Amino acid sequence: MKLLELLNKLGISRLNECIEILSISECSKGWKILAYNKNNGEKIRLTLEKF
Repeated sequence: MKLLELLNKLGISRLNECIEILSISECSKGWKILAYNKNNGEKIRLTLEKF
């Protein structure tokens, strides 16, 4: 499954109104996602691990 398909299934695509994904990079464990919350200005760092 592609990462964007996974994000869609998790409902992340529906958060576009308040969350902006700045970058998605692949790492040895899985993916690192950097996002920005438009409502409060916080940056969000999320790691999705493959197993």
